Amino acid sequence: MKTRLTRDGVLRFHDMYAFAAQHAHRNPRAVAGLRHRFPFVLIDEMQDTDAMQSRLLETVFGSSVVIQRVGDVNQRIYRDSESSDADRGFPKASALELPVSQRFGAEIARVATRLTASRTQQIHGVGPAGKLAIFTFTEASVDRVVPSFEDLAREMVPADVFATAAPRVLGGRIKPGKSELFPKAVCCYMPELTPSGPADPRGALLYAYREARAVVRRHERVRPGSALLWDALRRLVWQHEAAASPQAEPALLPPLPDLGREPGTPGHQIRTLIVTALTQDRDSPNPWRAFVRSLVDAVEHVAGRPLAAIGLLCDRLAFYTDAPRSAGTVRPSIASSVHSAKGENHCATLVLECATTDGRAYDLGPLLPVIAGLEPISSVREVNRTAALTTFVAATRARYLLALAVHQGRARPFLPALSQDGWLVVDL
Repeated sequence: MKTRLTRDGVLRFHDMYAFAAQHAHRNPRAVAGLRHRFPFVLIDEMQDTDAMQSRLLETVFGSSVVIQRVGDVNQRIYRDSESSDADRGFPKASALELPVSQRFGAEIARVATRLTASRTQQIHGVGPAGKLAIFTFTEASVDRVVPSFEDLAREMVPADVFATAAPRVLGGRIKPGKSELFPKAVCCYMPELTPSGPADPRGALLYAYREARAVVRRHERVRPGSALLWDALRRLVWQHEAAASPQAEPALLPPLPDLGREPGTPGHQIRTLIVTALTQDRDSPNPWRAFVRSLVDAVEHVAGRPLAAIGLLCDRLAFYTDAPRSAGTVRPSIASSVHSAKGENHCATLVLECATTDGRAYDLGPLLPVIAGLEPISSVREVNRTAALTTFVAATRARYLLALAVHQGRARPFLPALSQDGWLVVDL
C-alpha cells in the first residue's frame, strides 16, 4: 500500500522531508547549487519548524549560508513530539527580541503579555487604543454570543474599517468531536457551521453546492466554497467508481490546489465552472443541468477516461426541487479555528471558550485568573498552558476590539477583577 500511495503522490507530511533529505544525500551537486543560489535564507514562523525540517535545512545550507530565523515561541501551536527548542536551535540566547507591536495598543498588549506561556516577554502595543470585553452566557443564551459581539464591534470599530474588514470569531475547535462538554466547539455557538448533510442521497451535489454558496457568502471569498464543492464531487466520484470497479484509485481526481491553472486545460475549465457557479446562481433546473453537464465533461478529461459509474452518479448529481437547503446563515463576522488565523490582522476578534484538545477540560475558563492579572501563567496546569498558546495567538490578531466568551459559571468568580482591569462585562 505504501508503494502504491507513493506512486500516486499520496504522502505523509514527514515523507516529503525524508525524500528531500534522500535527494540531497544522493545529489551533492544540487546542494552546492542551492547554497550558491541562496547565500541568505530567511525562515519565518520558526517556532513551528520541527526537528526533521531543521535537520534538512542544516543539510542543505550548512554553515556556508547565512540563515536568519524569525519566530515567536509563544505562538508555537503546532506540536511535534520529537522536537524541543534545543533540537531546533531556536531561539538562541543572543536572539534579538521584537517586543513592540503596531497592530494593537497597550490594552491588548497587557493581555498578551500575561499569556506568554513558553517564554516570558513584555509586549508593548503602540497601535490604536483597543477595547476589551467578556461575554458570559448560559446554555440557553449561547446562541446570542456571536450576534452580541457583532453589535459591539459595530460600536467599537471605526465605521470605515468595519465596512471593509469583517470581525472574526475564533475557537480552538470548529467541530465538536466526541467531547461531552458544552460548549465544546465553535459550532455550539454557531449551529449553521454544523454540517447536517442531506437526508436523501438524491441531489447530494446540489446540497453541497448550496453549502458552498453559504460558505462563500459567510467568508466573502470564493476559495473556501470552491474547495468544499470540489471535494464533495471527488468523494461522490470515488465512492461510485469504487463500487463499479475494484481497480479504481482514490487519487482519480486531484485536490483543488493540484488542478491545472493554465487556460485551456481541463483543470482551468473546472476552476472556472465552479467559480462561476458559486458567484452566479445555478440553483434552478436548467442552469444546474448545464453546469453539471459541463462539469462532468471536464472531470472525465482530468481523469483521463470516461467515468465507469456515471450512470450510478446521476441521482447524486441531478437537480431535485425537494433537495435540502443549506442551513448557512449570512453573518457580518467570519468564523474559523485559531490555527487557520495565524498571521492575520482583525479589526475585532472574539475568542470562544471550547473544549481542550483532549476534550476533558475547557480552554478559556481556567485562564481567566491569568488574563485578569490575579495569577502568573506559571501557576496553571500543563493542559491549560497549551491552551494559553492558542489563546495568545487569537488575542494578538485583534486591533480595535478583543472579546472573550466564557460560560457564566466559570467566569463569575473573576468578573470583578476583569472589570477593574478595564474589561467590559456583557452578561447574556
